[in-house]
Amino acid sequence: MDKERLRQYRHIKAEIARMVERQGELRRAASRASQESGRVPVKSGFVDPYPSLIDKIMVLDTVIAAKLCDLYAEEAAIEAALSKLDGRGRMIMRLRYLDGLSLREVADKMGYGYVHMRRMYGEYMGKIMDN
Repeated sequence: MDKERLRQYRHIKAEIARMVERQGELRRAASRASQESGRVPVKSGFVDPYPSLIDKIMVLDTVIAAKLCDLYAEEAAIEAALSKLDGRGRMIMRLRYLDGLSLREVADKMGYGYVHMRRMYGEYMGKIMDN
């Protein structure tokens, strides 16, 4: 397990959140389009925007499902690596990488000073990278 793989988890998680937000926007737009007359004028006549919105939503559904599979696989690999740590180490690394907190936020949440947290984090990171 390396830092890049841990960062990849957070990247996938953020990417999914952005896609879900976009999907919500598309769903709201599709709802509005279905409630309106359903036809808007364009240069060559009328176009119904509803089907293209539905197509975009369906594509996002597929992409989100694939990304969720990637996310679950990364999470399983991270949990396997973290299982080698003691309880405090697992908590630090989960808060840092799975929950996405900064080291300062992890230190505050666990009641440690930032400098002490950096030392512990380095120690635990070394144990994960050795395995």
